[in-house]
Amino acid sequence: MRFQTRTYTDDRTGDLAIDVLAFDGTDQVGTLWVNETTRDQLVRHPTAGCVRDLEAIERVAGRKLTPFVVSDVEVELDYQGRGIGIAMYRAAALAAAKKGGAILAQDCIRGGTTSEEAYRVWSSLRFGEGFTVMGTVAYAG
Repeated sequence: MRFQTRTYTDDRTGDLAIDVLAFDGTDQVGTLWVNETTRDQLVRHPTAGCVRDLEAIERVAGRKLTPFVVSDVEVELDYQGRGIGIAMYRAAALAAAKKGGAILAQDCIRGGTTSEEAYRVWSSLRFGEGFTVMGTVAYAG
């Protein structure tokens, strides 16, 4: 399995975006998209602690971090359950950290939703190994 990460400026919004692609040989079998967001788009809710978790991670990092929201993830059905999603999330967290950021689940923004599969990734010990993870916020710095 091979992974390719691309960081670029979104032409429509001017925000940074990160794509992580998973390949089996030459076949693309997975994609994860992450988009930079602003703090005012984050949900402040007592049970959705994304802002609280981001602020706690910033205290650990010793600086403000740019929030990057995982907007979509796709893994081909035949490749699911093999850890490809976890590897793509890890690659996205590393790419975001290089840009001074942390990744957050989509339900951290107004109107966003996060799937049960994604929640399993966020709570996976393999995903969090060596990273600072609080709830659905992860920093790889």
